[in-house]
Amino acid sequence: LKSLTEEVPSPSPSAYAAAIAAAANGDLTPAENMTDGNVCSDNEEMHDGLCYGKCSVLTNGEAPIRTSPWTCCEGHPCSITNQRGQL
Repeated sequence: LKSLTEEVPSPSPSAYAAAIAAAANGDLTPAENMTDGNVCSDNEEMHDGLCYGKCSVLTNGEAPIRTSPWTCCEGHPCSITNQRGQL
């Protein structure tokens, strides 16, 4: 699985400047969709009550189904032959 940090794009200079200006005014709200019903960050998914990096992001869409905290599955039915994982 790829490191989640490899998938985070750098903000554009204008977005970065806007974020700094907002922070200078005391607005430290993260740039997340706070109305989508997902308590995790936009690049995370919930599994068993905790947030983990999205399998679709970590595997470039090749294994988008999370089956445990450390495994992702290529498709249903998930089995040992189509799961990816690393401790």
